[in-house]
Amino acid sequence: MNPTRLERVQRKKYLEVKIPTVSKHREQTLAIIGQGYVGLPLAMAAVDAGWMVVGIDNFEAKVAQINSGKSPVEDISDTQLQAALTSGAYRASTDFSSVAKASVITICVPTPLDEKREPDLSLLQSAAKAIAPFVSNETLVVSESTSYPGTLR
Repeated sequence: MNPTRLERVQRKKYLEVKIPTVSKHREQTLAIIGQGYVGLPLAMAAVDAGWMVVGIDNFEAKVAQINSGKSPVEDISDTQLQAALTSGAYRASTDFSSVAKASVITICVPTPLDEKREPDLSLLQSAAKAIAPFVSNETLVVSESTSYPGTLR
């Protein structure tokens, strides 16, 4: 086995222990809300770890760019993105109902500081409201966005 392949297999085994599927009755599908400089690299790492990933973003132009194999993020090469798309392990969408099949949903939207130096939670709240109709009791929802403890409750 070549060293790169061995490293991926070892990483996948490590992540399977660290990131178990929430429900044993559902496949390892991760939905990531926000396909920017946090969400898209997370999506590619999850694909490398063997997860099926759907990346959700509000911006149709960004989703079209991603699905055409052109990365909008400096840290992700077009080649890496194209490989994930071609394998079928990743796709981008503007359709929030796609999260219904996910066992884990991660929200990666910006929370810029306002004039009082407080995080603007409007995008996080919007993302939470958009996924709410499609989340089941067995779905783990994780916020990677900067916010206060308990914000998503």
